[in-house]
Amino acid sequence: MANILSKEQDEAIRYFKNKLNISEKLYISLINFELLRDKHYEFAERLYELYKADPYLYIRALKEGYVVDQPIEFNEAIVRFYDGEDLAVIHMTTGKRYNVNVKMKKLPDGFTLQTMNMWSWSEVI
Repeated sequence: MANILSKEQDEAIRYFKNKLNISEKLYISLINFELLRDKHYEFAERLYELYKADPYLYIRALKEGYVVDQPIEFNEAIVRFYDGEDLAVIHMTTGKRYNVNVKMKKLPDGFTLQTMNMWSWSEVI
């Protein structure tokens, strides 16, 4: 499974890689949050929050690479979903991500017409 980060997290990582001239092999320097805070406090806090929430994802994303999440507006997502397009949904409470396709009947447990607003919609990555 791909390491998926938000646009904001990607923006922060790219900023520090460019500002500190960090190569892919020197990703470990992006764990020194005190140094990062001195360079750009807001971006450092974004990365620190990701690290606190899931340190394994953060390290894997830096080491193995990552893709940026591409959210879709609810109305557009519903149209695309019923047209049979593969999309991803993220449950707003649990944070679990699933790929869905109405024509192939690929739907997670608890995914119904009544609960569609409890899910965030995204492009399949």
